[in-house]
Amino acid sequence: MVNMTDAQLKKAEARGRKMLETEPRASGAHYDQATGRVVIDLVNGCTYAFPAQLVQDLRGASPDALAGVKVDGLGFNLHWPALDADLYVPALVSGVFGTRSWMTRELARVAGQTTSPAKAAMASALARNSSPETASRVASGVLIRCPSCRAHHPRRRALLQEGVHPFGRLGPGEQRGGARLGHRQPL
Repeated sequence: MVNMTDAQLKKAEARGRKMLETEPRASGAHYDQATGRVVIDLVNGCTYAFPAQLVQDLRGASPDALAGVKVDGLGFNLHWPALDADLYVPALVSGVFGTRSWMTRELARVAGQTTSPAKAAMASALARNSSPETASRVASGVLIRCPSCRAHHPRRRALLQEGVHPFGRLGPGEQRGGARLGHRQPL
């Protein structure tokens, strides 16, 4: 054991008393199989619940193993004997469900599944063999694809919705001067 002075021991005891008063601690915990959540009853009377599959050490565990949760360490820890897993209650309540690297990968995985109009526009522009620069400008709404000439033009949505080409009236597939109007510089 490390040699500690009386002053260091008193400081450690004071920190421990402060943690008992301020940090969230569990008075009880159980696994709710109907919702797939671990429910923690806190000593302050609040209840905190989280999906077991969000936690690195609990992911993929059977309902029977999850049901064996025990409160340990003055309410600071939850222990699953069948899984040999221990979780720190203040971290769980703060939304920390695994190691830093695991949380980073998990957040990236979830973010990669998210779709947005900008992400869809970017994917669509890249699928049409646009340059990445053009694709990002389409995604941000700076450029819009013209239904008449299929080229990307600066955003003039009102004109395009009215069927007017940004550089003059032009029907679908119609050409002027031997070249499609949208593919030359405006006058």
